[in-house]
Amino acid sequence: MSYQVLARKCRPQTFADVVGQEHVTRTLSNAISAGRIAHAYLFAGERGVGKTSIARILAKALNCRSASGPVPEPCGRCDSCTEITQGTSMDVHEIDGASNTGVDDVRVLRENARYMPVRDRYKIYIIDEVHMLSKNAFNALLKILEEPPGHVLFMFATTEPRDIPDTILSRCIRFDFRRIAAQAIISHLETIAAAEGDQISRAALSLIARESGGSMRDAQTLLERAIAYCGNPVQDQDLREMLGHIDRGLLYAVLEPLVAGDAPGCIAALAAGCDHGVDPQQYYFSLLDMLRDMLLLRRAGSMEKVVDAAEDDRERLQALAGRISAEELLRCFRIFFSAEQDIMRSSCPRIALELCLLEMITLKQAVPLEDLAERVRELAAGTHHGAAGAFPVRASHEPAARPRAAQQEQPACPPAPSSAGAHGKAAYFIDFVRSRKYLAAVAHLEQGALELDGESLRVTVPQQSFHAEWLRSAEAQTRLNELAAEFFGRPVRIEVAETVKQKSAQDDPSARRRAAENTALHNPLVQRVVETFQGKVVEVKTDI
Repeated sequence: MSYQVLARKCRPQTFADVVGQEHVTRTLSNAISAGRIAHAYLFAGERGVGKTSIARILAKALNCRSASGPVPEPCGRCDSCTEITQGTSMDVHEIDGASNTGVDDVRVLRENARYMPVRDRYKIYIIDEVHMLSKNAFNALLKILEEPPGHVLFMFATTEPRDIPDTILSRCIRFDFRRIAAQAIISHLETIAAAEGDQISRAALSLIARESGGSMRDAQTLLERAIAYCGNPVQDQDLREMLGHIDRGLLYAVLEPLVAGDAPGCIAALAAGCDHGVDPQQYYFSLLDMLRDMLLLRRAGSMEKVVDAAEDDRERLQALAGRISAEELLRCFRIFFSAEQDIMRSSCPRIALELCLLEMITLKQAVPLEDLAERVRELAAGTHHGAAGAFPVRASHEPAARPRAAQQEQPACPPAPSSAGAHGKAAYFIDFVRSRKYLAAVAHLEQGALELDGESLRVTVPQQSFHAEWLRSAEAQTRLNELAAEFFGRPVRIEVAETVKQKSAQDDPSARRRAAENTALHNPLVQRVVETFQGKVVEVKTDI
């Protein structure tokens, strides 16, 4: 007999032999045992995951002669099973949907389906790539698919179920096949290699499994290529050369200075790899995989199920990931991941990759915007009420540190500037309420004017607004009075006043805009931020 490739030689012959599709095989076996056999099945999934193989196994199980009826597992020895395996059965017809797309082909099928099987229980039609049928062909198939003769079964296989009309889908029992897990592919390839007498390491099988993308047929084809190219035993370095993978040492030569923030070393290592003939685009995808593995190892420990790497490689990645914070690593990964289009479309991909690496090194130590916002909030809290944990803010002419005794003597609420008077101190009350996380009150207080009058803090809001009603509520009064007493250091009562809008000022958009800009510019928090970061307000945007 002529040589058979591994993909054909190792094709599963029973449900138990199928790898990675237990949800399909178990359902079909149970349905046969219960006598719940449908007249049409649709098997949908990626290439090489077992759709046609399971269709053949199901056909054998339905027509197996080892029992008086269908069996959950075909025997594989009777005439019916043997002929279906060899593709010579008179009652099981395999049709290529890509070659028989027309309505005339379906009409012939319908005509032949009327006749009883030659020998077996069922006449079975297996149509591969059924989505390639034309619209008229699907319409011709519809009637017999809806009410087929009792001796006829249909099995459809497709990689594009979205291209099949809903009228066809609704008349089939659909099974969605999954990509096969890498560990399942590795274990199956180990069994095949042992049976064939081939020597190959588990690390090499891991490379093949990753390259196959979840397709068992692709993995078996790659294994056969590896044996033919590398010889027996298969050396890992030879396999990497065959697959076009970059040597791991070249990748670590780039990653290690990247983690250390060594820009010259990182670019020099990349140049050395490119000078050895490594494609920059291939460099990109290999580095992206390693960054992804580092991020998972840094965030969730070993992650053996999702990090397909040899043990020594995993340990080296984990050690490298431990030298950088999870936040910095995540930021680097996002920068690198978002650079794919620039590198893939660039006429100078090496330069695009170098710029991406330099950007990662430059921004690795940058302060995230969330941290900056948190520092601004701490600034407001620490400046106005001395909240615990708030970092000190000082003008540039002040010394970097003060004696501890002097710090302890500072009041918890430093007074507002003397030029602001009582109004200035009252204005800081809103920031104090915000620092106490009473944000609901802040939204209402900011709509009014605050004025301290003896033992009362008057909040003047527009007349007939819901702000006054909310501020007068019992809950708001109780909480705000407590906060006012804490802020001013004495009992202060919150009073709510309403004022009638001046029509001339309020109806003038420019006047309202100037008032809003003035309020924003004189906001104490804005002034302190400008002072702290030595900046200036370039523009004030309002919604007026």
